[in-house]
Amino acid sequence: MVTFGIVGFVLVVVNPLRHRRMLRTLAHALETGERKKPGHPYDMGDGLIGTLQFEPKHPNKVDVHLEVRFEEPRELPFSVTRRRDRDKQMKKLVTGDSYFDGHYFYKGNERALFSMMNAGMRRFLDGHEMKLTREGLRMTLFAGANVGSLKLEDLRDRIREGEEIVRRFLLRGGDVDDEIDNLVKLVAQDPNENVRQKSLVFLLDDITALRSVPSVTQAMESSSYPEVELLAIATGRLDPLPNLLSGPERDTPAFLSAFFRVVANLESEDRTLIALQLVVDPKVAHSALRLLESVEDAQVVPHLITAYPAAANRLDILRYLGRRVDARVQAFLLERLEADTWEERQIAVKSLGVGGSFTAIEPLAKARDVARQGMKRDIDQAIRKIQAREGAGEGGWISLEGSESSTGYLSLEDSISGQLSLDQNDPGHR
Repeated sequence: MVTFGIVGFVLVVVNPLRHRRMLRTLAHALETGERKKPGHPYDMGDGLIGTLQFEPKHPNKVDVHLEVRFEEPRELPFSVTRRRDRDKQMKKLVTGDSYFDGHYFYKGNERALFSMMNAGMRRFLDGHEMKLTREGLRMTLFAGANVGSLKLEDLRDRIREGEEIVRRFLLRGGDVDDEIDNLVKLVAQDPNENVRQKSLVFLLDDITALRSVPSVTQAMESSSYPEVELLAIATGRLDPLPNLLSGPERDTPAFLSAFFRVVANLESEDRTLIALQLVVDPKVAHSALRLLESVEDAQVVPHLITAYPAAANRLDILRYLGRRVDARVQAFLLERLEADTWEERQIAVKSLGVGGSFTAIEPLAKARDVARQGMKRDIDQAIRKIQAREGAGEGGWISLEGSESSTGYLSLEDSISGQLSLDQNDPGHR
């Protein structure tokens, strides 16, 4: 075994003589070019100490690693490794870039780490192996390089590139201002739409901080991506109308999530108008209806009732209307008792059970007379719920027909509570 000190790097080589000579020549050339004290780790500045290691793999192959540690201990917001090892806390790093994802694992602050994953960083890390821990960072610059063909200039360039990557991780990782600016840049510049959309979702977690970030305005001037438009609207830099009325420009889950988060934070009037416009679009109707859950606008119910016949997502609209406490809704639900589809009739019955008034009992009873057995049970349950909620009604005026094999019985007004009994098997209540 022969040990060489070069440029403040540690060089360990086990090779035939000719390869040792090649590496010695390369080490000397690197030392002369870099003008660093041989035989010792070198000072990278900013409290970082670097060491370059040559690790022999075969008689003529070598791995080149760059190891960097802190001069003084520092706390990092995340750890990153190419191999999961046995640490069960490590999660797969997912950026949305299918060519990169699945190669690295992390634990700690995902947002801080993600903010550093621009296209250049992803390409570099994809071709190299890196491990970042609290002790420092180890990066493979060359894997299985042929000693005879390893060129000095290539080595120097790769060292400089590796040092720059290291500086970003060790010195800038976790800086909140840098984190926000980096995420804005990803939204405005990254060629991968999945990365842009995940960046936007992270940014929407802190809209207040974004309102005063200059890079958002710069992004609007330099990029036409739809994610930038959403970011501009979210921060009050762009009028939401008519930009959002036409609906989301992408149908990926991340973009839809971001779109409706932006809409949800608009003024009530704009939010309602956009939601009503999109509620008949089956791709986004569920999210649009959720936005309307907290809206008390009197126009919501008639708008949905009018849109209902031609809507492709009628069942979603019907379920939503069934949750509204509104006299107009009850009338609409009672009409649905005669709908052509079983699903509509069932939703109407269950909705009336939850929110219907006592006046809904007679139409429900009439619907029961022509209903099948499964629907009869739903109607019975709905009537019982209305009675329990509204209190005793006028006894002895409804007749509920039983099945073909039994006769339905109905009590007259109870002397105590006046509630109706739907017992079909008690002859004492004919």
